[in-house]
Amino acid sequence: MIKRKSSRSEDRAREFPPHTRHNLSTLAIDVASGALSVFGFELDSSNRLVIWEYGLKGMDGRELFGLGLGGFWTEARTEAFLSSQGWVLANFHNGYLSAFVEFGIAGMALLMMTVLTTLRATARSLAERESYITASACILSMFLCSNLFENWIVRSTNFYLIIFVMLAFSIGQLRRRASPTT
Repeated sequence: MIKRKSSRSEDRAREFPPHTRHNLSTLAIDVASGALSVFGFELDSSNRLVIWEYGLKGMDGRELFGLGLGGFWTEARTEAFLSSQGWVLANFHNGYLSAFVEFGIAGMALLMMTVLTTLRATARSLAERESYITASACILSMFLCSNLFENWIVRSTNFYLIIFVMLAFSIGQLRRRASPTT
C-alpha cells in the first residue's frame, strides 16, 4: 500500500486546534469593549482602541488637512477625555493614526508616498543583493511595524524617525553610487 506523504502545510494545519484553523483570516476589533481578536485569540490593547476611537471622532470634519501638529490634544480635549475615562495619556500610541489626525488625508498621502518609495528602493537594493542594505531593511521594517502600537512618526526628536528620514534620503543615493554608470 502506498501512502501519500502529507505536505508541510497539512502538518502545520494539524498543529493548530480545530477552532483556530477555521479562524486564520479573522481579525475582530470591538472598540466599545477595547477587545482586539486576532486568529481567535483576544489581545489586550491596553486601552489603545479607546484612544484611537476618541481621536477619529475628534477630527470634527477636518479630515482633509487634519488638526495640525500637536493640534489634537488641547487642554480642553485632555480634560474631556480624563473626565469620561478617568485617565489620560495624550498620545494615540499609533504613529499612523497620529499622522492622520494631525495632518489629515493630505499628510497621510505624503507619508505613504515616502514610505512606499523607501520600501521600493530598499526592495530593489535587496534584490540586487547589496548586503549593506540588509540592516537598513531591518530598521525600516521595525519602524513601520512599531508604529502600529507606538507613535514614532510625529515625534520630531525620536531616534526611529531620524533613522527613517536618513534611510529615506540615503537609500536612493546608495543605489546610485553602487550601480555602474552607463
